[in-house]
Amino acid sequence: MLLVFQTPVDEVSEGMCACKDCVRQQTHSFWFNELYDLSIQPLLTWENHVLSEDIYKYWKGLQKNKNEDNYTAVVEKLFSLFPDKMQYSDASPKHCRTCAVIGNSGNLKGSRYGHFIDLHDFVISTYKKVSPSVKANRHKVMILHPAFIKYVHEIWLLKRGKYPSTGFLAIIFALHVCDQVSTFGFGADQYGNWYHYFEKTSNKVRTGAHSGSFEFDTMMQLYLENKIQVFRGR
Repeated sequence: MLLVFQTPVDEVSEGMCACKDCVRQQTHSFWFNELYDLSIQPLLTWENHVLSEDIYKYWKGLQKNKNEDNYTAVVEKLFSLFPDKMQYSDASPKHCRTCAVIGNSGNLKGSRYGHFIDLHDFVISTYKKVSPSVKANRHKVMILHPAFIKYVHEIWLLKRGKYPSTGFLAIIFALHVCDQVSTFGFGADQYGNWYHYFEKTSNKVRTGAHSGSFEFDTMMQLYLENKIQVFRGR
């Protein structure tokens, strides 16, 4: 999974955020504290690319063709294209870093959230397909670590579904690198239909290989715990 940020990111620095509440701080919530592991490294670098046997087995299970994919070859190719640098945060006691996570739900249509989304420091979007006209800055491209994907699937989702959806991965990633998180375009539309905004019809109730209902319930629990804001759209 590749994450392309809309705005540049700086190197990690020590210190707490300037927000009233920082999402990465542990709270009185036993539920959140049990699930949230601040020590997990969300991003893959050359330094941490060697996988333990169980993580490698999990990564292999995600591949469509399990006979041809060679992890070492994939990693070498990745770091020949993208920078090998742990730069995903600009944490500072003087700054409150806000992030908008954009899902693919059809409830985005006509929501008019565009300007509000643009006010966030970071915008993390999930796409079905990136247009060839979009030219990503190689210094803004980061790769999720297989261990992080496994952590989200097994700890946050209790192994529900075959693997986490891109949108849910983006939400948990944001919890690890942002100070305040807002979500847009998740869940069903106002009529209870689950579909992607880029699909022609909205008469669908399916979530594919993902446990959509469990992911949505977990997202709403994060909202109730005051860890994220949820904007449902239409």
